[in-house]
Amino acid sequence: MMKRKLYWNALNTLAMEIYLEVGLSASLNLKTMRWLDNNPDLVFMNYFAFASLAFLVGYPIWLVVFYLRNQSRWLDEDFQTKFGHPLEATSFKDKPKAKWVPLIFPVVFLLRRLAFIFTVVVIPKFNWM
Repeated sequence: MMKRKLYWNALNTLAMEIYLEVGLSASLNLKTMRWLDNNPDLVFMNYFAFASLAFLVGYPIWLVVFYLRNQSRWLDEDFQTKFGHPLEATSFKDKPKAKWVPLIFPVVFLLRRLAFIFTVVVIPKFNWM
C-alpha cells in the first residue's frame, strides 16, 4: 500500500538537500557534546546527534545499494517517477555496460558535503569563510 502511495522522489530530494545542514549540526553537536543528567534537552540533543550521524553514514550507502539492486528498472517509467531524482540528467541508455556511472553524481554530491563538514568542524583554523 505505502509502496504505491508515497512519492519517494520527494523524500530522496529532501534527504539530499538536508544532508549538509544535518551533517553540520550533528557534527558540531558531537564535537561539543556534554552529558548533564539534570538537563533533558541536552540529553535529547545528544541522542539526536547520534541518530543524525547514523543518517549521514547510512544514506549514501543505502542510495548506492538500492540503485544498484534496481538497475534493471532504471528505464522503467514507474521507477523514474517514484525513484528517479538522483538519476536525472544522466544518460545511461546507450551504455549498458556502465550502468553504475549515473550513481557517481549523487555519491560525489554527498561526499562534497562531507568534505565541507570535515573542514568546518575538524580544521576550523584553516577555514576560508
